[in-house]
Amino acid sequence: MKNIILMIAVFLTLNVSAKSTHCIIKGKSSKKDFHNVELFKIVNGSLVSHSKTEIDSDGNFAFMLIPEVEGFYYIGTDKEYSRIYVKKGDKINYEIFDYGYNLVGKNSKENKVLFDWYNMSKEVEGKSVKFWRNRSNFKDFFPALEKLDVDSKEFASKIRTGNSFFDNLMKLTVKWDVEYYALHFLYTPRAIHPKDNDYISYYKTFAESNKFDSELLLSSPYAIGYMMIYNIYYSHHIANEVPKRGEDVIGKNLKNINNPIAEK
Repeated sequence: MKNIILMIAVFLTLNVSAKSTHCIIKGKSSKKDFHNVELFKIVNGSLVSHSKTEIDSDGNFAFMLIPEVEGFYYIGTDKEYSRIYVKKGDKINYEIFDYGYNLVGKNSKENKVLFDWYNMSKEVEGKSVKFWRNRSNFKDFFPALEKLDVDSKEFASKIRTGNSFFDNLMKLTVKWDVEYYALHFLYTPRAIHPKDNDYISYYKTFAESNKFDSELLLSSPYAIGYMMIYNIYYSHHIANEVPKRGEDVIGKNLKNINNPIAEK
């Protein structure tokens, strides 16, 4: 009898151990004409497909994976996706709807923080990155950006999940998100564009040195685009430079990128 009990205990231990290496993602979609959902990882600042699954007739879908690395993953399509945080042993439960997502049921502390940040920043993101959904211009965008700048600093200061890697990554991501939204807005189609005296003081922060000093930026799908538009903005508005004919603009702009990994 003791041997049988010991065997059962060993089996249960091994089974629990195996499950603890997996992350299970369960979701429900209410999006119309949305038949497949894709899970993306990030490789050097770009979305790369990890896996794809079909959505059943009731809108349900699921993924089970052993995360190659702990960090951000993205769910949806290559044009419309939600950011999640994945680590071994996690269970993530949420629903996708038109233009957003919602957490449901039990979720990790990390994904609760991500969801809070999503709700705080989605207005500014919508006006900037997803500009085709509205007719925003700088007159309504700049006040929203100023408010988010203030709110985001307070939000970041309170991130304490007990996961030091996530806490550091998330604080940086909050900062980068705001910066990316601020710059992306300027280089998308608008009915009117700001003149020099219309710019708010927030944009002066782009003159600071060591802008790209962490390789963690490459865990964001906008990393390459952000570095590109930053250099365009820096050249025109900070350095007041006009590219000369035949000038190595790319090589010149790389000097503004301090992290050697980002230069590759």
